[in-house]
Amino acid sequence: MEIQVLRKMKYQNTYIYVMQFEYCFQYLFSTGSDIYQQHVFFLPPVWKRILYRLGLIKKLYSEQQLEEGEKIILSGAMESLDKLDDPKFRAERRKANKVAKEKNKSAGCVWQAREGKDDMYYMCLTHKQIVRMQDGVKPRHD
Repeated sequence: MEIQVLRKMKYQNTYIYVMQFEYCFQYLFSTGSDIYQQHVFFLPPVWKRILYRLGLIKKLYSEQQLEEGEKIILSGAMESLDKLDDPKFRAERRKANKVAKEKNKSAGCVWQAREGKDDMYYMCLTHKQIVRMQDGVKPRHD
């Protein structure tokens, strides 16, 4: 399988890579510490796919088809970047992350017994909190 880079373009201080392999067109970009990608499949006619698999033709798409696929996937990448930079979307994402953190916080804790200089402690590995050990009492924290 051969991956062909159709375009490398800078948009809103990040590079967008548009690639094509077999029937798939893909964009790839990174922003912050996240990597985003999307695939779109354009199937050529059956006879063309068969000839390509048999090795009788070298290219599945004409130059015009490659250009059209590139434009479609590039517009999706630009739309995604615009949405990620939208202040409303950022606020929604922060809110969703906060809800997810609260949900994780209420999830079951993983406890580890630790020995201090003068006493025994439980450490919640999930939430990084320490609770003094008491005989017959299940550890918990706020």
